[in-house]
Amino acid sequence: MENGLARDDILGRRRWRGLRGRWRSVIAFVVIALVAAVFGCSSSPGATAKRCGTSPACGPGAACIDDGSGSGPACQLVCTDPSQCPVNTYCNDGLASGQLANWCAPSTYPVSQKLPGQWGDSCKSGCDTSDGFYCYGVLPTDANAFCSLAGCIGDADCPGGWWCATVNATPNHTTSVRTFGPTQSWCLPRQYCATCKMDHDCSKAADGTQQHCVQDSAGNGFCAPQCGSNAACPLDAACQLKWGVCAQAACKKESDCAVAAEHCTSGLCQLACTKDSDCPPANGAPQHCSGRVCVAQSCASDDDCPPTAGTFQHCNAGACAPECSTAADCNPSAGDQACVPLSVCVPRAGVCVGNHKLCSPCRSDADCTGGFCVNAQYSTERFCSAAMSGTATCSSTAPPSVADCPLLPTGIPATGFGCTTSADTSLAPANQCIGEVSLGSSQGVAQYVAGCWSVHQ
Repeated sequence: MENGLARDDILGRRRWRGLRGRWRSVIAFVVIALVAAVFGCSSSPGATAKRCGTSPACGPGAACIDDGSGSGPACQLVCTDPSQCPVNTYCNDGLASGQLANWCAPSTYPVSQKLPGQWGDSCKSGCDTSDGFYCYGVLPTDANAFCSLAGCIGDADCPGGWWCATVNATPNHTTSVRTFGPTQSWCLPRQYCATCKMDHDCSKAADGTQQHCVQDSAGNGFCAPQCGSNAACPLDAACQLKWGVCAQAACKKESDCAVAAEHCTSGLCQLACTKDSDCPPANGAPQHCSGRVCVAQSCASDDDCPPTAGTFQHCNAGACAPECSTAADCNPSAGDQACVPLSVCVPRAGVCVGNHKLCSPCRSDADCTGGFCVNAQYSTERFCSAAMSGTATCSSTAPPSVADCPLLPTGIPATGFGCTTSADTSLAPANQCIGEVSLGSSQGVAQYVAGCWSVHQ
């Protein structure tokens, strides 16, 4: 990923952060105290509001949880989505680490108050540099440039749904020139291929598409947007079926609905209602009345959807949907549902970051050993280059020999390799081996461009 802040600004940012650091523990304590006051547990006289473990229990929406800090159990505000947490806290991944729930944990980089020019605000009106926010953009012409925290140390420095990403220092909102090697850390919204542990970590994609946290071939979690076909995914990814889920049967007219009481509403067979009691359970889970039709439990992520009747559920189009193999698994007593595919975009390489060698997927130059993270041409793919062997240099008139470059991984779309000359430094420095994929043909002559996993259709 190539973006960021000019390097001199980052160094200045880090000096400032060192001065501010002495106050961070004080601010964090105040934040914890305020949150505990809001949802803290009821306790016996003489006990602090935050500690728990004896009757009476914690207040509504809170649970008595030992956060592992060594200070013992405390009342924590439980959550399944970042939007449920107060400012300066985030919904952690407690369930993923073996706890009984996720809870709103204090941010490790709290700000004293919400001011213009902070998380995600447009850079056009300036960023709140006094609190450590600077402009993040991928080019000087980036109309979507926004204010964020530079120099983050970990995901807990960032708000819910964001992560601490390592990106190339350039190009950025101040320069379009690509330099090679320097990287920076920035708090960024989680998009395709961002790391994650649970579904709620992945906010909706930039275009509003729902994302899920799924595992790559190495067992690492990454954010993957839902898709209907390969055309909805980046060129280095494929739309892969993950689960079958139950959904209301599709319709074009009333007669398409098997249940007489249901109507064809917005292309789905749905039961009309005026109140929740009008809605019978479906798939063993209660429904509620929303928009004058019966709908399943609403959700923002899979974490909002507990298993129903022993079957796992997923969040599909904002509603909880149980897994299925066939339509017979879906609300069989009514017969008004179908088993539909829930597919997500998965890297053709199997991973978002690979083994750091030639054609390994990467996010920044830091992911490549002896090479650089190359932006594929006519694709959003990023892959590692590799230095040519020995004293070999790249010729502008002939391709490199097999001995000059490492072998390409087997079974990939790249049909060969090329190398960079001094004139190709927008891709990588001179004398770097790169993969090449077919772009088709022009006047009967095959055309190749930089890439390893992209499939141009």
